[in-house]
Amino acid sequence: MLKLVTADGRTLTPPKEVKPLLKGAFPAFFKLLGYIRFFYVADEIWDVEASLVFKQLATLTLEDGAFYVRIEGERFHVIDETRLEAVYAALRKAAAPAQRRPAE
Repeated sequence: MLKLVTADGRTLTPPKEVKPLLKGAFPAFFKLLGYIRFFYVADEIWDVEASLVFKQLATLTLEDGAFYVRIEGERFHVIDETRLEAVYAALRKAAAPAQRRPAE
């Protein structure tokens, strides 16, 4: 897997690099990633342990064919897109006003 490292030592991984790991869960992961990037402002930190953290918003942990999303103590097991509405609702509930991108 490709590892990109920022000047401050953070490791970034392009989303398509995790497609072989996530298999059928990849479309849900890609949609969730786009949703968070579009609607919220949060530092995105990839680590070498197959997890992605949006600081003070959500943590995504990848595994073979699925991923977990943790938002303020709630944990969602995602294997396809059917769980995304519940994840979106939890994000809307948990995000502070300063974490939301301004509506245009």
